[in-house]
Amino acid sequence: MTLLQKILGVEGEPLQIDEMIVNQFLNSASRESLLYEFKEVTEENFNNIDFGKPISSFVNSQQGGLLFIGVTDPSDDGRTPGEINWFNATRPKLTVSALRNKIVDSTQPTCEFKITEVKKSGSATHKIYIIGVSPTSPVPCMNLTTKQYPRRLDGSTQAMDHNQIRSLFYQKIFPQTIITLKGKNETNSAIYPMNYRLKVYAKNIGSVSAEEPFFTLTITENLEVVPQRQDQYSSYDDRYFLGTRQSGQYHRHLGYSLHPGQEYDLGWLVFELRSEERPIKIEAKLSARDTTPIIRFYQLLKTPHVMDATLSELPTPESAT
Repeated sequence: MTLLQKILGVEGEPLQIDEMIVNQFLNSASRESLLYEFKEVTEENFNNIDFGKPISSFVNSQQGGLLFIGVTDPSDDGRTPGEINWFNATRPKLTVSALRNKIVDSTQPTCEFKITEVKKSGSATHKIYIIGVSPTSPVPCMNLTTKQYPRRLDGSTQAMDHNQIRSLFYQKIFPQTIITLKGKNETNSAIYPMNYRLKVYAKNIGSVSAEEPFFTLTITENLEVVPQRQDQYSSYDDRYFLGTRQSGQYHRHLGYSLHPGQEYDLGWLVFELRSEERPIKIEAKLSARDTTPIIRFYQLLKTPHVMDATLSELPTPESAT
Protein backbone atom coordinates (compact mmCIF):
# COMPACT_ATOMS: atom_id res chain seq x y z
CA MET A 1 0.00 0.00 0.00
CA THR A 2 1.35 3.42 -0.98
CA LEU A 3 1.63 6.41 1.33
CA LEU A 4 -1.18 8.10 -0.62
CA GLN A 5 -3.47 5.14 0.01
CA LYS A 6 -2.62 5.01 3.71
CA ILE A 7 -3.17 8.72 4.36
CA LEU A 8 -6.38 9.02 2.33
CA GLY A 9 -7.67 5.61 3.43
CA VAL A 10 -8.30 4.22 -0.05
CA GLU A 11 -7.56 0.88 -1.66
CA GLY A 12 -7.83 -0.81 -5.03
CA GLU A 13 -6.06 -0.75 -8.36
CA PRO A 14 -6.16 1.35 -10.45
CA LEU A 15 -6.26 3.97 -7.72
CA GLN A 16 -9.19 6.36 -8.03
CA ILE A 17 -8.95 9.61 -6.04
CA ASP A 18 -11.91 11.95 -6.44
CA GLU A 19 -13.23 15.18 -4.93
CA MET A 20 -15.26 13.39 -2.24
CA ILE A 21 -12.25 11.41 -0.97
CA VAL A 22 -10.11 14.56 -0.71
CA ASN A 23 -12.84 16.50 1.10
CA GLN A 24 -13.31 13.66 3.60
CA PHE A 25 -9.59 13.72 4.32
CA LEU A 26 -9.48 17.53 4.68
CA ASN A 27 -12.36 17.47 7.16
CA SER A 28 -10.42 15.01 9.32
CA ALA A 29 -7.07 16.84 9.05
CA SER A 30 -7.23 19.74 11.47
CA ARG A 31 -3.68 20.89 10.70
CA GLU A 32 -0.61 20.01 8.66
CA SER A 33 1.44 17.09 9.93
CA LEU A 34 4.72 15.26 9.51
CA LEU A 35 3.36 13.52 6.41
CA TYR A 36 1.35 16.14 4.53
CA GLU A 37 1.30 19.84 3.67
CA PHE A 38 -1.02 22.12 1.68
CA LYS A 39 -0.20 24.76 -0.95
CA GLU A 40 -2.70 27.13 -2.51
CA VAL A 41 -1.67 27.86 -6.07
CA THR A 42 -2.73 30.23 -8.85
CA GLU A 43 -1.21 31.10 -12.18
CA GLU A 44 -0.06 34.38 -10.68
CA ASN A 45 1.79 32.95 -7.65
CA PHE A 46 3.08 29.72 -9.19
CA ASN A 47 6.58 31.05 -9.92
CA ASN A 48 6.92 32.41 -6.37
CA ILE A 49 6.09 29.16 -4.57
CA ASP A 50 9.08 27.39 -3.04
CA PHE A 51 8.26 23.77 -3.90
CA GLY A 52 11.76 22.64 -2.97
CA LYS A 53 11.22 23.35 0.73
CA PRO A 54 8.36 20.89 1.44
CA ILE A 55 9.58 18.31 -1.06
CA SER A 56 13.15 18.14 0.30
CA SER A 57 11.85 18.20 3.89
CA PHE A 58 9.74 15.10 3.21
CA VAL A 59 12.81 13.39 1.73
CA ASN A 60 15.14 14.30 4.60
CA SER A 61 12.65 13.12 7.21
CA GLN A 62 12.83 9.70 5.49
CA GLN A 63 9.10 9.16 5.94
CA GLY A 64 7.98 10.50 2.59
CA GLY A 65 4.94 12.76 2.42
CA LEU A 66 2.10 14.28 0.42
CA LEU A 67 2.04 17.85 -0.88
CA PHE A 68 -1.49 18.95 -1.83
CA ILE A 69 -1.34 21.58 -4.61
CA GLY A 70 -4.53 23.65 -4.74
CA VAL A 71 -5.60 23.30 -1.10
CA THR A 72 -5.71 26.12 1.45
CA ASP A 73 -4.10 25.82 4.87
CA PRO A 74 -6.35 24.92 7.82
CA SER A 75 -6.77 27.61 10.46
CA ASP A 76 -4.18 27.87 13.21
CA ASP A 77 -6.67 26.76 15.85
CA GLY A 78 -7.63 23.70 13.79
CA ARG A 79 -11.32 24.64 13.73
CA THR A 80 -11.47 25.40 10.03
CA PRO A 81 -10.11 22.65 7.75
CA GLY A 82 -8.28 23.23 4.52
CA GLU A 83 -10.40 23.72 1.43
CA ILE A 84 -9.98 22.80 -2.21
CA ASN A 85 -9.23 25.81 -4.43
CA TRP A 86 -9.59 24.44 -7.93
CA PHE A 87 -7.34 25.82 -10.67
CA ASN A 88 -7.44 25.59 -14.45
CA ALA A 89 -4.90 22.86 -15.17
CA THR A 90 -4.82 23.69 -18.89
CA ARG A 91 -3.01 26.96 -18.20
CA PRO A 92 0.66 26.62 -19.23
CA LYS A 93 2.09 27.27 -15.76
CA LEU A 94 -0.30 24.87 -14.05
CA THR A 95 0.13 21.72 -16.12
CA VAL A 96 1.55 18.49 -14.70
CA SER A 97 4.61 18.93 -16.89
CA ALA A 98 5.26 22.45 -15.55
CA LEU A 99 4.90 21.25 -11.95
CA ARG A 100 7.22 18.30 -12.52
CA ASN A 101 9.89 20.58 -14.03
CA LYS A 102 9.52 22.98 -11.11
CA ILE A 103 10.14 20.18 -8.58
CA VAL A 104 13.13 18.80 -10.48
CA ASP A 105 14.66 22.27 -10.71
CA SER A 106 14.07 22.94 -6.98
CA THR A 107 15.78 19.92 -5.39
CA GLN A 108 19.14 18.16 -5.53
CA PRO A 109 19.41 15.25 -5.97
CA THR A 110 16.10 14.70 -7.71
CA CYS A 111 13.77 12.78 -5.43
CA GLU A 112 11.37 10.00 -6.27
CA PHE A 113 7.87 11.44 -6.58
CA LYS A 114 4.54 10.87 -8.31
CA ILE A 115 1.89 13.45 -9.23
CA THR A 116 -1.75 12.38 -8.88
CA GLU A 117 -4.43 14.50 -10.59
CA VAL A 118 -7.80 15.01 -8.91
CA LYS A 119 -10.53 16.40 -11.20
CA LYS A 120 -13.36 18.68 -10.12
CA SER A 121 -16.74 17.01 -10.52
CA GLY A 122 -18.39 18.13 -13.75
CA SER A 123 -15.28 19.89 -15.07
CA ALA A 124 -12.71 18.74 -17.61
CA THR A 125 -10.24 21.54 -16.92
CA HIS A 126 -10.19 22.30 -13.18
CA LYS A 127 -8.04 20.09 -10.96
CA ILE A 128 -5.76 19.87 -7.94
CA TYR A 129 -2.56 17.83 -7.68
CA ILE A 130 -1.22 15.57 -4.95
CA ILE A 131 2.55 15.07 -5.02
CA GLY A 132 3.59 11.83 -3.33
CA VAL A 133 7.24 11.87 -2.21
CA SER A 134 8.83 8.45 -1.74
CA PRO A 135 10.38 7.63 1.67
CA THR A 136 13.21 5.82 -0.19
CA SER A 137 14.43 8.91 -2.05
CA PRO A 138 18.19 9.52 -1.73
CA VAL A 139 19.26 11.71 1.20
CA PRO A 140 20.22 14.38 2.00
CA CYS A 141 18.11 16.47 -0.38
CA MET A 142 18.87 20.17 -0.81
CA ASN A 143 16.31 22.89 -1.42
CA LEU A 144 18.07 24.72 -4.26
CA THR A 145 16.05 27.90 -3.68
CA THR A 146 17.59 28.52 -0.25
CA LYS A 147 20.60 26.17 -0.43
CA GLN A 148 19.40 24.54 2.79
CA TYR A 149 18.57 21.00 3.90
CA PRO A 150 15.14 21.14 5.60
CA ARG A 151 13.28 18.38 7.39
CA ARG A 152 9.77 17.89 8.75
CA LEU A 153 9.08 18.15 12.47
CA ASP A 154 5.43 17.48 13.25
CA GLY A 155 3.59 19.96 11.04
CA SER A 156 6.45 22.38 10.43
CA THR A 157 9.60 22.53 8.33
CA GLN A 158 12.97 23.40 9.86
CA ALA A 159 16.49 23.69 8.46
CA MET A 160 18.83 20.94 9.68
CA ASP A 161 22.06 21.73 11.48
CA HIS A 162 25.54 20.54 10.50
CA ASN A 163 25.46 17.29 12.49
CA GLN A 164 22.04 16.32 11.15
CA ILE A 165 23.15 16.92 7.57
CA ARG A 166 26.35 14.98 8.16
CA SER A 167 24.34 12.05 9.50
CA LEU A 168 22.26 11.94 6.31
CA PHE A 169 25.39 12.14 4.15
CA TYR A 170 26.71 9.11 6.02
CA GLN A 171 23.57 7.20 5.07
CA LYS A 172 23.99 8.30 1.47
CA ILE A 173 27.67 7.42 1.16
CA PHE A 174 27.56 4.00 2.79
CA PRO A 175 25.47 1.10 1.49
CA GLN A 176 22.84 -0.54 3.67
CA THR A 177 22.72 -4.32 3.28
CA ILE A 178 20.43 -6.93 4.75
CA ILE A 179 20.57 -10.72 4.96
CA THR A 180 17.58 -13.01 4.65
CA LEU A 181 17.51 -16.74 5.40
CA LYS A 182 14.67 -18.92 4.17
CA GLY A 183 14.19 -22.65 4.59
CA LYS A 184 12.01 -25.62 3.77
CA ASN A 185 11.69 -29.29 4.59
CA GLU A 186 12.90 -31.60 1.83
CA THR A 187 11.83 -34.90 3.42
CA ASN A 188 8.65 -36.46 2.09
CA SER A 189 8.47 -39.42 4.44
CA ALA A 190 7.44 -39.29 8.10
CA ILE A 191 10.65 -40.88 9.36
CA TYR A 192 13.89 -39.45 10.68
CA PRO A 193 16.29 -38.01 9.72
CA MET A 194 14.72 -34.93 8.20
CA ASN A 195 16.54 -32.94 5.53
CA TYR A 196 16.18 -29.16 5.67
CA ARG A 197 17.29 -26.82 2.87
CA LEU A 198 18.46 -23.37 3.91
CA LYS A 199 18.50 -20.60 1.27
CA VAL A 200 20.51 -17.42 1.75
CA TYR A 201 19.82 -14.02 0.17
CA ALA A 202 21.54 -10.63 0.35
CA LYS A 203 20.01 -7.28 -0.61
CA ASN A 204 21.24 -3.71 -0.75
CA ILE A 205 18.51 -1.36 0.52
CA GLY A 206 20.80 1.68 0.50
CA SER A 207 21.39 4.29 -2.19
CA VAL A 208 24.97 3.38 -3.20
CA SER A 209 26.59 0.11 -4.24
CA ALA A 210 28.17 -2.30 -1.77
CA GLU A 211 31.59 -3.11 -3.21
CA GLU A 212 33.45 -6.40 -2.74
CA PRO A 213 30.69 -8.08 -0.70
CA PHE A 214 31.76 -11.19 1.21
CA PHE A 215 29.37 -13.55 2.98
CA THR A 216 30.07 -16.01 5.79
CA LEU A 217 27.66 -18.55 7.26
CA THR A 218 28.71 -20.22 10.51
CA ILE A 219 26.80 -23.25 11.82
CA THR A 220 27.08 -24.13 15.51
CA GLU A 221 25.77 -27.63 16.04
CA ASN A 222 25.58 -29.84 19.09
CA LEU A 223 26.69 -33.41 18.36
CA GLU A 224 23.53 -34.64 20.03
CA VAL A 225 21.55 -32.91 17.32
CA VAL A 226 23.33 -34.29 14.28
CA PRO A 227 25.52 -37.21 15.34
CA GLN A 228 28.01 -38.46 12.77
CA ARG A 229 26.40 -36.77 9.80
CA GLN A 230 26.71 -38.33 6.42
CA ASP A 231 28.05 -36.17 3.60
CA GLN A 232 24.86 -36.38 1.58
CA TYR A 233 22.97 -34.83 4.48
CA SER A 234 25.31 -31.88 4.91
CA SER A 235 25.65 -30.79 1.31
CA TYR A 236 25.99 -27.25 0.02
CA ASP A 237 25.78 -25.64 -3.40
CA ASP A 238 29.44 -25.61 -4.41
CA ARG A 239 28.61 -23.30 -7.33
CA TYR A 240 28.28 -20.61 -4.67
CA PHE A 241 29.80 -21.64 -1.33
CA LEU A 242 33.22 -22.70 -0.22
CA GLY A 243 33.71 -24.44 3.10
CA THR A 244 33.63 -27.71 4.95
CA ARG A 245 31.05 -29.44 7.10
CA GLN A 246 33.79 -30.27 9.62
CA SER A 247 34.43 -26.58 10.38
CA GLY A 248 30.77 -25.62 10.12
CA GLN A 249 31.73 -22.47 8.22
CA TYR A 250 30.78 -21.66 4.66
CA HIS A 251 31.65 -18.51 2.75
CA ARG A 252 31.18 -16.85 -0.57
CA HIS A 253 32.79 -13.88 -2.32
CA LEU A 254 30.16 -12.50 -4.68
CA GLY A 255 32.73 -11.27 -7.20
CA TYR A 256 30.64 -8.23 -8.14
CA SER A 257 29.09 -5.20 -6.47
CA LEU A 258 25.68 -5.36 -4.84
CA HIS A 259 23.87 -2.39 -6.37
CA PRO A 260 21.02 -0.42 -4.75
CA GLY A 261 17.78 -2.40 -4.75
CA GLN A 262 19.42 -5.60 -5.96
CA GLU A 263 18.90 -8.92 -4.21
CA TYR A 264 21.07 -11.97 -4.89
CA ASP A 265 20.68 -15.65 -4.16
CA LEU A 266 23.85 -16.59 -2.28
CA GLY A 267 23.28 -20.35 -2.42
CA TRP A 268 21.94 -23.11 -0.20
CA LEU A 269 22.87 -25.69 2.41
CA VAL A 270 21.08 -28.89 3.43
CA PHE A 271 21.07 -30.16 7.04
CA GLU A 272 19.99 -33.37 8.67
CA LEU A 273 17.69 -32.72 11.63
CA ARG A 274 17.06 -35.44 14.21
CA SER A 275 16.34 -33.84 17.53
CA GLU A 276 13.14 -32.01 18.47
CA GLU A 277 14.75 -30.43 21.52
CA ARG A 278 18.12 -28.95 20.60
CA PRO A 279 18.29 -26.16 17.98
CA ILE A 280 20.99 -25.50 15.42
CA LYS A 281 22.52 -22.05 15.83
CA ILE A 282 23.33 -20.05 12.68
CA GLU A 283 25.37 -16.86 12.30
CA ALA A 284 25.07 -15.00 8.98
CA LYS A 285 27.58 -12.22 8.27
CA LEU A 286 27.77 -9.91 5.25
CA SER A 287 30.76 -7.62 4.79
CA ALA A 288 31.61 -5.05 2.12
CA ARG A 289 34.43 -2.59 1.55
CA ASP A 290 34.43 0.44 3.90
CA THR A 291 31.32 -0.74 5.76
CA THR A 292 30.52 -2.23 9.14
CA PRO A 293 29.64 -5.94 8.72
CA ILE A 294 25.98 -6.90 9.08
CA ILE A 295 25.51 -9.89 11.40
CA ARG A 296 22.26 -11.79 11.96
CA PHE A 297 21.63 -14.77 14.23
CA TYR A 298 19.10 -17.54 13.64
CA GLN A 299 18.11 -20.86 15.13
CA LEU A 300 16.69 -23.88 13.35
CA LEU A 301 14.53 -26.19 15.45
CA LYS A 302 12.66 -29.34 14.54
CA THR A 303 8.93 -28.94 15.06
CA PRO A 304 7.67 -31.58 17.53
CA HIS A 305 5.65 -34.45 16.01
CA VAL A 306 5.68 -32.84 12.55
CA MET A 307 8.05 -33.32 9.63
CA ASP A 308 8.95 -29.67 9.55
CA ALA A 309 11.23 -27.16 11.25
CA THR A 310 11.07 -23.56 12.39
CA LEU A 311 13.67 -21.02 11.31
CA SER A 312 13.58 -17.94 13.53
CA GLU A 313 15.80 -14.87 13.86
CA LEU A 314 17.36 -14.24 17.27
CA PRO A 315 18.15 -10.88 18.91
CA THR A 316 21.61 -9.59 18.03
CA PRO A 317 23.92 -9.66 21.09
CA GLU A 318 25.38 -6.30 22.10
CA SER A 319 28.86 -7.67 21.50
CA ALA A 320 28.02 -8.13 17.81
CA THR A 321 26.69 -4.61 17.23
